[in-house]
Amino acid sequence: MNAFIDHLSSITPISLEVQKAVNAITIYKKLNKGDYLLKNGQICTELHFLAKCFARVYYLKDGKEITAEYVQTILATQAGLELSTEANDNFETL
Repeated sequence: MNAFIDHLSSITPISLEVQKAVNAITIYKKLNKGDYLLKNGQICTELHFLAKCFARVYYLKDGKEITAEYVQTILATQAGLELSTEANDNFETL
């Protein structure tokens, strides 16, 4: 089992068939502190599950970084995934 399946299973039972389907489309990436999952202006095309890190979601206002939230598990821009619109925020690993 992988960390994403473990997380989903903590919410609701996941059948073996669904586990296999999720594993078939899952890509694992090792990220370093300061890596960006998504930058302002990019279109979100992926759903990220953060197994062992946090991400900071921030935007720029008058040249200053304003933190909107910290995310520990699942990360994506809903509008980006549904509507293919550009992100207004930056998503940086911590």
